[in-house]
Amino acid sequence: MRYTSRTVCPAKPARGFSLVEIMVGLAIGLLTMLVIMQVFADYEGQKRTTTSSADAQENGQIALLTLERDIRMGGYGIANSAAMGCVTRSSYNGVEQLPSRLLVPIQITNGASSDTVRVLYSASSHGAITRIITVEHPPQSSVIFINSKLGMAVDDFVIAFEPGKTCTLMQVTLVDNGLPKLHHQSTSPWNPPGGQNIFPKPNGYAKGALLFNFGSLVDRTYRVDANKNLEAFDFSTQATETLADNVVNIQAQYGVAPAGSQSVNEWVDATGVWAAPTPANIKRIKAVRIAVVARSSLREKAGVDGVCHTTPSAPISWPGGPAVDLTDDPDWQCYRYKVYETIVPLRNVLWANL
Repeated sequence: MRYTSRTVCPAKPARGFSLVEIMVGLAIGLLTMLVIMQVFADYEGQKRTTTSSADAQENGQIALLTLERDIRMGGYGIANSAAMGCVTRSSYNGVEQLPSRLLVPIQITNGASSDTVRVLYSASSHGAITRIITVEHPPQSSVIFINSKLGMAVDDFVIAFEPGKTCTLMQVTLVDNGLPKLHHQSTSPWNPPGGQNIFPKPNGYAKGALLFNFGSLVDRTYRVDANKNLEAFDFSTQATETLADNVVNIQAQYGVAPAGSQSVNEWVDATGVWAAPTPANIKRIKAVRIAVVARSSLREKAGVDGVCHTTPSAPISWPGGPAVDLTDDPDWQCYRYKVYETIVPLRNVLWANL
């Protein structure tokens, strides 16, 4: 029998990672994680910037569309050119509303930074029909006799006009079933008892004076509030509503035509003689140029010098127009802005050939 000798090598002991290998792996992992997080942070920053810019675009378009829609209707219901600019007195809950409002299609107030725009028009489908007062209306009366009550309804706002006198705003409380007459009793907060404090003294309105039907009355003032939002004050409801966020500025100008013409040949700010235009000048206003400035909701970071460079210079209101003043906000350069501008013809003024 033969035996074969065989040498058996002892098994190598099992070995793990050394401390050096673990530290190298951790360092590589940390560097990889750092790169991933940096890329993710940059991506998220770009996404937030894109999203906030899209929000600014949406808010600006909504704001401009809302303003344009109302301005196009401005002046509907002012059915006699002689009434343009009439000082209109009104009372709410027994208190006269001061200052008295003007009977105008549109009124721009030039602000230190942002302008305000007031638009007035009738919400009645019969607003173009002028009624004639057929019986003298003394200040203490709460009944108006007119030549036709067609299209008149309870809660309609009406404005009485007679050349040489102030106008008066009332609200219809009853349309008589028999004679063509309207009641404006103090059951409405817009009708003071007897009307003595808002009707012309001493005789009120004479036979032949006019009555305009404004329906539910659209009299809105658009402005930028302290929180940089577009808001609208509704005179008929005495309520203020926020319409769009991050609308930081409104700029507006009158488009003026020569007397007797319908063609605009000049654009003017609401300053000087146009801050409180005369009735003759009001008739010359045929269009409005308006710009709405919206900003992104995201405040960008400042640079290494501690100064924001997101928007180095103020945006322009319209081509060839002035830069928009945003300095009322010390951080204005930390935001992105979009400007939307348009020209809106006052079609009711043009159709009336005022």
